[in-house]
This record gives sequence, C-alpha cells and structure tokens, in this order.
Amino acid sequence: MNTASTIRCISKNGIKSLFSPLVQRGVKISAYNANYADVVIAGGGMVGTSLACALGCSAAFKNQSICLLEASPVTVKKDWTSVPYENRVSAITPGSKSFFEGIDVWDKISARRYHPFQHMHVWDSSSSGSISVDSKDVHEDNIAYIVENSVIVESLLEATHESDNVQIKYETRINNVDFPVAEAGNSYTEDLVTVHLENGDKIQTKLLIGADGFNSFVRGSAQMQTCDYDYNQSAVVATLKISSKDTKNQTAWQRFLQNGPIALLPIDDNYNSLVWSTSKEHAKLLMNLSEDEFVESINNVIQSSHETNTLVDTVASYAKYLITTIQPGRYASNFLVSPPIVTELQDKSRGMFPLGLKHSTHYVKSRLALVGDAAHRIHPMAGQGVNLGFGDVRCLTQLLETAVDHGEDIGALETLLPYETERQRRVIPIISAINALNSLFSSTSTPVILARGLGLQAADVMSPIKDRIVKYAMN
Repeated sequence: MNTASTIRCISKNGIKSLFSPLVQRGVKISAYNANYADVVIAGGGMVGTSLACALGCSAAFKNQSICLLEASPVTVKKDWTSVPYENRVSAITPGSKSFFEGIDVWDKISARRYHPFQHMHVWDSSSSGSISVDSKDVHEDNIAYIVENSVIVESLLEATHESDNVQIKYETRINNVDFPVAEAGNSYTEDLVTVHLENGDKIQTKLLIGADGFNSFVRGSAQMQTCDYDYNQSAVVATLKISSKDTKNQTAWQRFLQNGPIALLPIDDNYNSLVWSTSKEHAKLLMNLSEDEFVESINNVIQSSHETNTLVDTVASYAKYLITTIQPGRYASNFLVSPPIVTELQDKSRGMFPLGLKHSTHYVKSRLALVGDAAHRIHPMAGQGVNLGFGDVRCLTQLLETAVDHGEDIGALETLLPYETERQRRVIPIISAINALNSLFSSTSTPVILARGLGLQAADVMSPIKDRIVKYAMN
C-alpha cells in the first residue's frame, strides 16, 4: 500500500497559531508527562526525525505521545538562497520522495533546495565496460534527487514542530536503558522500558526506537549482536564547481577504480558533490593535497581512458561488434555525454569518514526496534543507505498504525517481528550485492576484469533486466 495513502496528517489546532513565533524558534509547546511517552525515539538525524514526523502526523497516533531525543542543540534556520552547498548529501529515490510527500515534507524540501537528475552513467576504469540509465527507461521523471542532509533534517524538524503530539528534547543524551526482564512463563517484572538520561531524568515508554546511528547506544544497551566488516576504506567528500556539456547538469557519474568507486552527483547546474571511496591511506593523501592538486587528481581519474589490457580490449571490441550487429545503433542511441571537468574546489568543503559494514542480527526485541544505521550500515557506492532507513520508517509506521487501530500492544515482540522480517528481506540482498560489487571491482585479475566488463555491457543491453534492477533500487 502506498505510504502517501496510509499516512494522513491530522488537522492542526487553530489555537496553536497563537504560539507560532515560539514554534518557529524551535520551542515545543507541550503538556506532556515528562516521565512518560508512548514512543521514545533515540536519535534526531534524518531517519529518527522522519519517524517522529510520520508518527506525529498519523491519524492513528493522534492520541499517542512521541518523544524524540536529540543530542545536538537547536539549530538556527539557514538562508538556503545564500549559504554554500554542504558536502554531505543524499540521493533521494522516488520511493523516498513519495514517503516525504505523504508526511508533508517534500514541499518544505522544495522550498529550500534540491537537484534532480535524469541520467546515470557507471563505468569501469580497467575495461571498456559501462552501463547507462535514463529515467524514461523506468517511466519516472527523475532517477533520484540530490538533497543536502541538513536540508532534509531542517525540513523534517519544521514539519515535526507542527505536530501536536511530538515532543523534542534537544541536548539530551541517554545514560542507561532498563528493558523488561523476562521471568518464568514469559511474563515481565516491568511492562515498560525506562530510559535514563544524563541529566538524571527518566522516561518510561511502551516502545523505544533506536535511530542513533551505526554506533547505536540503544542497540548496545539491548546487547544485540552485529555482523561487522571493515572495508579498509574511507570516503572523501567535497563540493566541486564543474564545467560540463550537460548544461543542466542532470547526470550522475560513477567510475569504479581499483581502490573504490568515485562518484560525482549533481547538486545544481554548476556544482557537483564528490564521494570518493578509496583506501584509508589514499584518502589521507587526498585530504592533504593543495586545492589545485586535489582538483587535478579528480580530473585525472574521471577523464582518463581505462588502463589498457590487450586481452580485455580485444574481447570487449568483439562483444561491442556483436551487440551492434544484434541491435544496430545501440550505442549511438545511448544517452552519453563527456564527464564534467572539475574547475574548482569549494572552500572548506573537503571531509573524510571511514567506511564499514555493520548489520544487526535482529532489528527488534520486546519494547525495542532499530531503524536506519542502527540496524544496518552499508557502503555508499549504491546510494542506498539513508533510503533503506526511510524504508524502515515507512514499514514500521504502517505496522504501528495497524497495531494501534486494532488495539494491540505496539511494543510487544509479536507486533514488531513482521517489521524485522520484511526489512531484513529487503536489506540483506542489497548488502550482499554491494559487498559482491566491491570485491568484484577491486580485483586486478585479468579474467575478473574481463568478466565484469562483459557483464556491464550485457547488463546495459538487456534493457528489461537492467530496468527492473534500477526500478527496484529506486523504490
């Protein structure tokens, strides 16, 4: 069922307009019991705040209280017409856009800034293998929308402050969590979770939701095990001014290098966001280069021809000839322009963060659910990370709405288990595919290079298969 049709924002209390100046400054007007909330969400990032927003505007939850715990202080709203582009962005899929529309957030994002793209080109640095995707192939207006993370959070907070049943506690950290203790007969000594805050306060709740990132304190408090893998890579991010034949800058570019993929994502007509996944040592080197050297390094790997391998080139040429024989004009009709040339690094936009895999073996237990990076942290090469988190929120919101409508206990394990089952069926195949791609494109073996080059060419030609894969990723 479409999220937009299941999540309905409750009408606003006319009296609330009297307090609009306070709400605009981020002050929450509330008459809540400070020691209790039906749902407590730990973590006010994109995923946690989107869950608070979704529950806050749900008709099923209009008589339920939601408390969002955020470690950071209230931030001042930005003038998005003048501030520089930020280096942390997300590629929001049409599926996530639909979710935002359903909770009245997309119009707030649109009022700030975002940039859509209709084309995507992925190619290998060690072979002539490549694949191109056009939004028309999958009957969508756009493949994705590049949005700065701060734009998403600010838009979500604005919408959340408009909800009557959501309380946000800023500058609040959890010190300890007491979960119900099972006794004989599967009964519990306490029916509620008790969340202890660093300031000495306590909050009891039917359901605690961990949205506090890949180093989740909530997950650790629940002693939930994780599967971990260090890619021995870091991602270097930056904002780049570019020169491109694509004057509207509507193409996303990704090239697989030996140490990891480099991606250029369009954030407006003249700027791209860089995500360069590479070895930790190389990442440190890139961070220490001068601005001119850094720009030159990017252009070198984006613009250069692939590293020549005679056998690979010969086989690839025959494969291309065969393809053009079977499908005349195939490559001539493909959308493809030259990659953009980076001309300038935006001042102070370079950053670096480590990459790794972390997957919780369980997403739920009695009175607890994990969402976003607290449940699954993946490699950024496919741009799926935060979209999987928003998928968690959509799934959990619908499940909790059904539980409330049927008078069920929203924190009971039997209520939460379908969420874990559905989301792991979605997440685990994506994790497996990304790990396989990362290993495949890191290999320098000639047979492997040949296989992946031919594989990309075959995938590009087999439009029904390619389009199905792309459509799956866009949901």
